[in-house]
Amino acid sequence: MTRRWYLCCSRHHLDTVPEDSDGIVVPVTEHGVATLLPRYPETYEVEDIVDVAKDRGLSVQALMDFTCAGCEHLSPDGYPSLRSTLDYLASDLEVDGVVVADPYLVEVLATEYDLTVVVSHTAAVDTPEKAWHFERLGADVITVDPALNSNEEEVSAIRERVSVELRTAVGAITFRDPVAFFERNLFSHATAEGIEVDPYRNNPYEPMRERVVVWEVREELFDEVFILASGEPP
Repeated sequence: MTRRWYLCCSRHHLDTVPEDSDGIVVPVTEHGVATLLPRYPETYEVEDIVDVAKDRGLSVQALMDFTCAGCEHLSPDGYPSLRSTLDYLASDLEVDGVVVADPYLVEVLATEYDLTVVVSHTAAVDTPEKAWHFERLGADVITVDPALNSNEEEVSAIRERVSVELRTAVGAITFRDPVAFFERNLFSHATAEGIEVDPYRNNPYEPMRERVVVWEVREELFDEVFILASGEPP
């Protein structure tokens, strides 16, 4: 049976998670989140969400899928900060896994932490070769690009190349969207720096309201489904 993970950006959001779900994914913005979300929780909210979720018996994964950190995580000052955040997630919050996009971060998590390493849909894995690369680095689960959500031929080709579990994301923007590359980098920096940017309302990004968001999925093709949103957008 396909396991189901739900996005949780607030305690209210957590209250809507079905009882039979397998776990939640909560955004952690200290170093950036590339997934475009309706809101990003503060640190105290993350701690509350994790505590309540664990009391309910849910597994918890932290979403840290930045696609650009401006080399900050590789700098003499930034690397210790990154490790401090990972230590906090593993030892203090005791999350079960971390969802990332940066290949370097995949390798660090796989070699130095006892956590499930999940590659995010923001890594744009849409070929067997890309999937193999992340498996080689130590990924346990790979989220394919949402454009493949109902494509049996392409998903099967990836599954033949790798032995890790495959996840799909519902209600997510595919990398085949014409501006996904730029927006993911934008939100990676904006969330890390606490800048509120909303590309769906009254600001210079208003023309980009029509997005390539994938709502359909053939769940039988995947081991896991990550549900960011369900149904058609308003």
